[in-house]
Amino acid sequence: MSRLLQYHPSVAGRDAVGNEIVALHRAAQSEGIDARIYALDPGSAGGIRIDPAKLLDPAPGDTLLFHFSLGCASFDRLASTRCRRLMVYHDVTPPDLLAGSPPAVVEAARQGLRQAGPLSSGMHAVAAHSFSSAASLSAAGGPGCDLLPYLMRQDLLDRQPDQVVLAEAQLQGRTMLAAGRVLPHKRIEDILLVFDHLRRISPNPWRLVVAGSLDGAPGYVDRLRELCGRLGLPRVVFTGSIPQDRLNAWYRASSAFITMSAHEGFCVPLAEAMHHRLPVFALASAAVPETMRGAGVLFDEPDWPSIAEAIDQVDREPALRARILEQQDVAVRTYGPSTAAQKWLDWLRPA
Repeated sequence: MSRLLQYHPSVAGRDAVGNEIVALHRAAQSEGIDARIYALDPGSAGGIRIDPAKLLDPAPGDTLLFHFSLGCASFDRLASTRCRRLMVYHDVTPPDLLAGSPPAVVEAARQGLRQAGPLSSGMHAVAAHSFSSAASLSAAGGPGCDLLPYLMRQDLLDRQPDQVVLAEAQLQGRTMLAAGRVLPHKRIEDILLVFDHLRRISPNPWRLVVAGSLDGAPGYVDRLRELCGRLGLPRVVFTGSIPQDRLNAWYRASSAFITMSAHEGFCVPLAEAMHHRLPVFALASAAVPETMRGAGVLFDEPDWPSIAEAIDQVDREPALRARILEQQDVAVRTYGPSTAAQKWLDWLRPA
C-alpha cells in the first residue's frame, strides 16, 4: 500500500477506539508504512498528530481504514473515495440501552445502525473483534466480517502504576474495581447491588472503585449517587477520568474486577484486568465471553447475591484464585500487542 489512512470522527488517546488507532499507526510505521490519522477534531493522541478530516484526500494506491462505532455524515462523504477501502466495525451500542445519555449520543447510535449496513457493503473488506459484533453488522445488512484481535497499546500496559494510589490502597482493605466510561449500558447499578451484598457477607472490609469518565451521561451518574444514598453504601469511589498510571495502580491494588455491561463489541478493561492479573467477574453478555476466552468467572444472569458470594469465595481461597489467574494468563496472550499487530498487518496488506 502507498499509505495507510485511518479515519474516525473523533480520535482520543483515552478510549478503546482511539487507543487501537494509535497502536495500529505505530505498528504500520514500524513496518515502514506511511501512516496517517484523520478525524473531525484534529489534535493529538498518544503523542501522534491527528490531522483534520478536510485534508483527507486518498490516492488510488492508498488504503483508507474506517473505524466505525457511531453514526456520522462524514462516513458517507468518504465512502466513494477512489482507493482501497476497509472497515473495522467496533459495534454500535443499541439506542435502547442508552437511556439517560444525552440526546446527541442516542441519535449517533441510531444513525450508526442505519449507516452500518450500506457503508460496510461498499468496503473491500470488513473486520470485527468478535462474532457478536459480526452478527450485529449482519443484522444491520452488512457483509461477513474477518475476525481480528483487539490491538492493545503496549505503552499503556507498561505504564508504571501511581505509587500514591498503591500505598493508599493498602490501607483500605479489599477493592472491587470497575473500569470504563460510566454509561447506562454498563449497568453500574448492578455493580452497586453486588457490592452491597459483598460488604454484608465478607469478613474483610471492601470498597468499590468505579474508574472512568463521568461526563458521558451526567443524569445517569446522578441516579447512581442517589442509589448509593438510598442503600447507605459506604466506601464507593467514582474517580472520573484518570491517567493510565493511576488506572494501572487500581488494577494492581484491587482484589476483584467486575463488569455487568449489557453490551460490548469487545471489552478492553477485561483484557487489561487479565494483563494485570486481577480476577474477573463478569456478566456473560454480548462479546464478554469471547473476550474472556473461557477464563474468569462469568454469570448468565445479574444475580447479585451469587456474584457477591463468588467474589467472597475467591477472596478466601488462594488456591482457587490462583487457578482463575492461570486461566486468565492463557487467555490474555491472544491480545499480546506483537502477536495481534502481525495479524493486523497481514490483513491490511493487499492480496
